Amino acid sequence: MNEEILDVVRMGLRLGKVDRALCHPDGTPETTACHSVSLTWLACSLAREWYPELDRGLIAECTIVHDAVEVYAPDTPVVTAGEEGRRTQALLETMSLARIGEELRILSWLPRMITRYEAQDTAEARFARLADRIAGAAVLVIEDNVPERLKAQGATRADVLAFREYEEKLFASPGYSCFTEMDDLRRELNVILARHDPET
Repeated sequence: MNEEILDVVRMGLRLGKVDRALCHPDGTPETTACHSVSLTWLACSLAREWYPELDRGLIAECTIVHDAVEVYAPDTPVVTAGEEGRRTQALLETMSLARIGEELRILSWLPRMITRYEAQDTAEARFARLADRIAGAAVLVIEDNVPERLKAQGATRADVLAFREYEEKLFASPGYSCFTEMDDLRRELNVILARHDPET
């Protein structure tokens, strides 16, 4: 068990070094650990305001582990991933989860919570997934350098439109469409971001 205590902390340290495709306003990459903390704050704040019937403790558990698989799997830029990229990402994340489970057999909360989040069988987990999408868009607005960010990812106008369509389907799908305020917020952020869409 003593080694597992160290392993949990090692995983947290490792997550703090995983760079995402998004950046701080000064251009330094946002890390997965930073993203997970800001997402947790955002999700719990929005849930308290708009959906007080949800269990904010469970939401916090979901958001703080939602990208924990990136301990052993790279972050995937969502705009340019496409269907094939999402399939590859899912495979790598499944392998990462298996490794986390092997390393944390006694202190098993983390792999169990990741599995619970990925099942998406609670309103809280589904809300957390939508909040994750909102948080990413918010970082782009804060960064205020969308053209350069998209250029760095090699994103085309077709990539951006396909990603927006993918998100539109997610927010409108059964189990998610009840969060109308979240969808309104997504649309509001997209209006701001659309001003900087690539021309080609």
